[in-house]
Amino acid sequence: MRSTILTKELMDLVAQYESWSYEQRMVFLDLVDPQAEEPVKARPKRKAKGKSARAASLADAIKSSPKPREPICATCGNVEDYVDHSEPSPSYHPFEKSPTAQSAGA
Repeated sequence: MRSTILTKELMDLVAQYESWSYEQRMVFLDLVDPQAEEPVKARPKRKAKGKSARAASLADAIKSSPKPREPICATCGNVEDYVDHSEPSPSYHPFEKSPTAQSAGA
């Protein structure tokens, strides 16, 4: 050091710098010696490999499961061949298609 005044001032500045938080030090260094920021590399996106074996088997099971196509009675919720839809039954009532079956054209 060339002089004691410079040394005292410099030591005061060093003490002040060291009293700052990390963020304050980084801001100061960016002002004194700016550096270009390194670009952050984006992670490559995962490519879809298609359905998993479990998903594929579940989809096949759903496709192959029988769908109820028989009309259901709006009164009791049973199919047309149910016992209560014939005369000798004590709970007889005529079969009536449900409104959803009628709108679907079944």
